[in-house]
Amino acid sequence: MQQRRICASLILLLGAPTALVAQQSGTATGRFGTRNISTQTTELPDGRSIDVNHYHQVTFADDPDHPLNNQTADCVGQFLMSADGNPVAASGSCYGKDVDGDGASFWWRMDTAGTADCPTLCGSFGYFAGFGKFAGITGTGTWRVTAPFEEGNLGVWEGSYSMR
Repeated sequence: MQQRRICASLILLLGAPTALVAQQSGTATGRFGTRNISTQTTELPDGRSIDVNHYHQVTFADDPDHPLNNQTADCVGQFLMSADGNPVAASGSCYGKDVDGDGASFWWRMDTAGTADCPTLCGSFGYFAGFGKFAGITGTGTWRVTAPFEEGNLGVWEGSYSMR
């Protein structure tokens, strides 16, 4: 009986869920889709505009057993648009979770757009917080929009991750 109390006390002190979970890391590839919920546009005096988009994103990993597969996210993005309607700069963040309610938050930014290498939008992302089984997640990657449409985008991503 005394041993059980000592073990229970140690588990409470050490934080059993995180202490007993093995480190996972690797690389992953996948797809994503976004759907705009709302956009607020502010016109600038020089003809450019700033669009603030609230949107939902669904992320799939190419490996169906990958921990980052099948996540939904609530996101906000800010886009500086040229006078002719093309993106000049963009960044944002998302709060995502899986079917168990565990998830992570990540930032994203547009790195290039409208070039020979990236005819649509291309950028990078990184995790900055995780909860549940994603507690302690770190990682970065790249993304590319493959099919823009009026109410959102489809795209591909690849990256590396590490989590305990």
